Amino acid sequence: MWVLSTLPLGCLPAARSTLGGPLRVCVDFENGLATQYNNMLEQGLATVKTSLPDYDLRFVDVYTPMLRLIQNPFQSGLISLYSLANPINYFIFF
Repeated sequence: MWVLSTLPLGCLPAARSTLGGPLRVCVDFENGLATQYNNMLEQGLATVKTSLPDYDLRFVDVYTPMLRLIQNPFQSGLISLYSLANPINYFIFF
């Protein structure tokens, strides 16, 4: 069974819109809480694994690759389809 970590909560649209300032940046406080939660989840899962050795439990970190993608979209193969007529950034993979 896979146990997924939480996402970078400070990078969700609601957090960026309300607490990210005029540039709508990711909010470090919320991301710090998400990191704390993920660490506790991983430690707790290790404890459960020792008490249930017959179960294949895996912690899957989705936080780190998601944050990397958000912070460096162009290094991940995304391109911007920004248009002056429509000032919303659309990203697509190639």
